Amino acid sequence: MGGILHGTSNSSTRAEIVGALAQMVRPGAVHIQTDSKAMMDRGLQLLWDARQSLPGSSLIRMKNHRRRDVRLTPDGDLWHAFLQGVHAKGQHAIKISWVPSHTTLLDLFHRPELTTQQVINNGIADTIADHAASLCGYNGLRLACKFFAARQSAQIKLAIQIQDLIVKVLQQEAGERKLKADAAAKEAQPFGGKAVIHIKPPVSYIAGTWEDGIGITIFEPSYAGLGDDDACILRQLFCFWRATRWIPASSASNITSWVEIFIFFQIKGGRVVKGNSHLGARLTPMRKQLTKFMHDSKHLIRTFSSDDTVNMLRSSGARCHKLASYGIEEQLACIQGQLCMSEELCAQMHACLCTIRGAK
Repeated sequence: MGGILHGTSNSSTRAEIVGALAQMVRPGAVHIQTDSKAMMDRGLQLLWDARQSLPGSSLIRMKNHRRRDVRLTPDGDLWHAFLQGVHAKGQHAIKISWVPSHTTLLDLFHRPELTTQQVINNGIADTIADHAASLCGYNGLRLACKFFAARQSAQIKLAIQIQDLIVKVLQQEAGERKLKADAAAKEAQPFGGKAVIHIKPPVSYIAGTWEDGIGITIFEPSYAGLGDDDACILRQLFCFWRATRWIPASSASNITSWVEIFIFFQIKGGRVVKGNSHLGARLTPMRKQLTKFMHDSKHLIRTFSSDDTVNMLRSSGARCHKLASYGIEEQLACIQGQLCMSEELCAQMHACLCTIRGAK
């Protein structure tokens, strides 16, 4: 038997499978002997799968114990034909075994497992293969070289296309990363835009005298139904606001911005961010923390404070440049009241306001 094995990616295994298919079309039971261990292992597996599955099924069991269509495996077109032949002929009418390749009569003396018939059949197969190769001659060699040259050219083009695609993906990813980094940097940017290095801040921070301040009336909220983090944040806000002292603002210069109140809250050890605080945890930008602090504080004051407290801590309405002397040129939301602090806390507030913009 001889002929051309068509296809763009042929191998010795495919040639062995075609030889097995040629044997399977013969009437009666067949014993397929092959010197290809890969062909024998897969063939025995398909025989076992055919006994375990429904007639006509093309599903086989893979190494991960999942079933897969045989046509989706390497050399799947030929193995699918082999599996159809197994179902048509009967699983028990086919036997596959392995024999050594390229043996001679001298091997009978050194390899007792060989039989005379196996050596003869090996010699016949080698003779037919040599004769088929010699029939090709120069024209066959030229066609083979042309085929492999065309396949190499196609593979080079495919590799170039894959490399171009990889470069485009990497460039797209780099662009998206840059956009995310720019957005994160903008979100974490200090108040007022770019950091101002040469600003001369005030000598000290001026606040109301602690002794002149008036305490506010705020009732303890209910923590029922809140998670541990939310309950902890709400409890911190309640304790912080209840301990503050205020002076009703007599002019626009005596109002207090939410930035100052938030810094004072942090000086007192408060936090408004959920999650882990371990080393390496992603930090929440100050602007986000300030927004959450304002939202939660306003809700606490409106819901659990007396009318006098709500009136004293009402919003000033229009925004103002309260901290322009510290280089914070942004218009800030403020409260119609002056926060009272001790001299030590004023010094800490002054240090924090000087570093919020990197001013020296």
